[in-house]
Amino acid sequence: MGSTCTALKHPDTGFLSPVGRLAISFGMLQKLSESGVLLESHPPLPEGASLEMIFEMPQEITGQAYSRVLCRGEVVRSIFEKSGIPLVGVTISGYRFLLEG
Repeated sequence: MGSTCTALKHPDTGFLSPVGRLAISFGMLQKLSESGVLLESHPPLPEGASLEMIFEMPQEITGQAYSRVLCRGEVVRSIFEKSGIPLVGVTISGYRFLLEG
């Protein structure tokens, strides 16, 4: 599970959607690990929030040109950098590939 989401190697921007809410937040990927991601999040999200995130995966990872993956996760850390930028640590609990429409 973690290896698919771990494959992104460059900062990426996208949208985050708290599960069960209609609100959408803007996020920028800062770091990736086997178990989760560190995101800049606008607005900041509280610890314990469940999220859905969409990543676009490059062809060298999936074998297909820019496959989109829907990941689910939970905010396990919510902090502000010294500069005031809100960061959230999200653990990935599952994913699925999105079919092209």
